[in-house]
Amino acid sequence: MADITITFNFYSLLFKPRKQHSDLNSVEILRKVLHYVTPVNLENKAYLVDRYKNRENSSPRELFIDSVTFDHVERRYKCRMGVIREGKTPMLKPYDSYQLVSLDEMKKKYGDLVEVTHFYIDISKNKPYLCCEYNFYGPRYTDIEFYLRNVAHNVLELAKETKLEIHLDVSLDKLLNDLKDVFSFELKMEPSGLELIEPNLKNHYFTGLSSFGRLLSTRAINIKAFFDVFEGNKLVKTDNEGTSLVKKLLRSIKNQDTDMNAFKNFILEYTTDQSDDIQYINLIKNQKGFEISIDKMFLNSNKRWYELVKPEIDNFINGL
Repeated sequence: MADITITFNFYSLLFKPRKQHSDLNSVEILRKVLHYVTPVNLENKAYLVDRYKNRENSSPRELFIDSVTFDHVERRYKCRMGVIREGKTPMLKPYDSYQLVSLDEMKKKYGDLVEVTHFYIDISKNKPYLCCEYNFYGPRYTDIEFYLRNVAHNVLELAKETKLEIHLDVSLDKLLNDLKDVFSFELKMEPSGLELIEPNLKNHYFTGLSSFGRLLSTRAINIKAFFDVFEGNKLVKTDNEGTSLVKKLLRSIKNQDTDMNAFKNFILEYTTDQSDDIQYINLIKNQKGFEISIDKMFLNSNKRWYELVKPEIDNFINGL
């Protein structure tokens, strides 16, 4: 049976406690949050959060954690989050024919279809580190942060702020602080990735791309933009709009309003306040992460998943 390749990326979680809980650090707040949402502590039910509850004209995005275990030796949580699938229901192909079968009747009898994402949180250091599977149809790292924030802020009232940091070879904070001029950028995305961009940015910069993608039924869209010219032997920056757009995108990603997974590629050529030498970074390939290959027959085995990701998580944590 063919293997499936799964991508994982690393993040760190920070909780800023409320004044009355100022003695709690991020690890302690996280432990209380995960204890609260562990199904066995909810009489084998689950705590459900609709991320789009306050969005007008949006379908629900209902998230819940259905599995939480803790390894006391490794000081590591092993979790799984589900999102109830909305919209058009997929069809089922029987093994022995091509007469497709509707799943709607099965839904009426058994319940909702759910997409799941595996994630692991290490608390052996002074702050929690998240290792999260990338599942396009399932919960994303931004959903996990939203869910944990909802419990920490609104239910347990322990934290007033939650921050999730993406781990890159160059941090987003440093990139934003140092970035002076953008000389070129390259963005590659699938049409569905446009829905992961902050609405204000999408409507201002990407509306034409959305229409173009729908019109031509494109599989992917690749944008290359250059903002420089040669004057003699010297490369000179000609426009500030490219720098403005890139900074807005980076801030939006940092603030979790835009999902990094919107992009299949995000390459920058830029200068910094410290040097006029042109720097190069690929924000996708320079993201800290790894891939595993898992046999389809083990896709529902949490134990097998962890056996495959454990060495990579150990290497990341030991390298901090």
